[in-house]
Amino acid sequence: EGATNLAGTASFVVRPGSYTASFQKEDYQSFQAEYDFVSDTMLTITLVKTHAEVQIWLKTGDSPVNDAMVVLDGDTLYTNLLGMCIFGSLPIESGYSFTATKELYKTASGDFFLRTDTSIELQFARSVAKIEFVIDFEYGHPSNAFVVLAGDSSGFNASGIARFFNIPLD
Repeated sequence: EGATNLAGTASFVVRPGSYTASFQKEDYQSFQAEYDFVSDTMLTITLVKTHAEVQIWLKTGDSPVNDAMVVLDGDTLYTNLLGMCIFGSLPIESGYSFTATKELYKTASGDFFLRTDTSIELQFARSVAKIEFVIDFEYGHPSNAFVVLAGDSSGFNASGIARFFNIPLD
């Protein structure tokens, strides 16, 4: 019994004779065969991948979106500080659906067919915006200045800025 090194190679010293060899690796189909060894022998075994990993990356522009909920066929993960979550050991040759949600962002969803390890990068769009209006007070600060936007109003502060938060983008 032994394990392969980082290059995928394993060496054994055995006496001439018949041996049953079994090959197993997580996310690959196991393989077993009978071998007759009479002298130095090199075997090349190719294992068939049965499962893969899916990385989902969420960004707004170049900025990662942290703590977004991603549901992939009923399994739920949250993105990390890099805007990424990893679903491991998913059966290949299968179709999958995902949905990504986070407060103040539009829901993103999609479907894909998994054949091998896969990365999906999504541009996550905000569903609301912060809007600022700035007045240039060339002749002094006007008293009681305000702006009305989408039925809401905001007064200008001493710096000449009026701010609105969570304004729907649709």
